[in-house]
Amino acid sequence: MNPQSILVTGAASGIGLACSRDLLADGHQVAALDVSEDALKTAHPEPHERLVLVAGDVSEAPDCKRAVAQTVDVFGQLNRFHRITW
Repeated sequence: MNPQSILVTGAASGIGLACSRDLLADGHQVAALDVSEDALKTAHPEPHERLVLVAGDVSEAPDCKRAVAQTVDVFGQLNRFHRITW
């Protein structure tokens, strides 16, 4: 397997949370994006070297740009994007 850097939206609950956890378990680097920083911290309570939490609203372009920039800053690249939220 070739580990990748993946940005996952809706990562604080439901399918987004499940995807985040599965991708981490598979050895990928995950940028977990959700509108609620508190929900992200609750969903992902343990620090992880392959996980970065990003609070932001996918309907706001500046938040999306910041999420991509933060992913690249932390992991050096962004290989995939999983859009779970609308």
